Amino acid sequence: MLAYDKKQIGRIHRILIPAVIFTAAVLLGRMDTIMADFGQSEPLAAGKALSFAFESLTTGNALLVAPVICAFPYGAACIDEIKSGMFKNVLYRTDKASYIHSKAAACMLSGAVTLMGAALLVILVSAVLLTPLETASGTVNAAQAADIADLSKYIDEKHVEIPPLIGKMAEMTVNMVTESVDAFVKRDLELCRKVIDDDDQVDDAFNQIK
Repeated sequence: MLAYDKKQIGRIHRILIPAVIFTAAVLLGRMDTIMADFGQSEPLAAGKALSFAFESLTTGNALLVAPVICAFPYGAACIDEIKSGMFKNVLYRTDKASYIHSKAAACMLSGAVTLMGAALLVILVSAVLLTPLETASGTVNAAQAADIADLSKYIDEKHVEIPPLIGKMAEMTVNMVTESVDAFVKRDLELCRKVIDDDDQVDDAFNQIK
């Protein structure tokens, strides 16, 4: 690759601008999903931000814009080279085949770097937008853990006899864990619904003894 082309690849603004354009185009195309996630009262599932980013990178908008941003960095460099007349000076110092090969290699390399930067920017923006909605689930889990701690302390201090219902709840919870894994592996929707129903029963039992 010619030294001139190597220098052109290093122009960071020619990579950053198309990366920002790509990110804006992709996320604007998924604005309905983003607004729906922000409108949910329940915390998002862990890893939602990452899965959202990867899904965004395979949308129609992403596939449409990707070739354009890959060609943008070195396309802009070539236009500047022609306007300034620099290409004539370069051609005088090398043969046409080397010139074309260098341009092709530079275009592929700059396109790959731009696409990688754009993908990382989409992941970063998705994480900034959605990760705070995921971490809210930690607040819910902390509240549940606090309830369990309060109940345990109360039982210990008051010497309360443990209701038989707690043993049944523990048994149902263990079965729910096993059945949820089986449902996922077997893709069994009926078993999924059973796990959900069992969870409601455990919640009702908890409210009875709380």
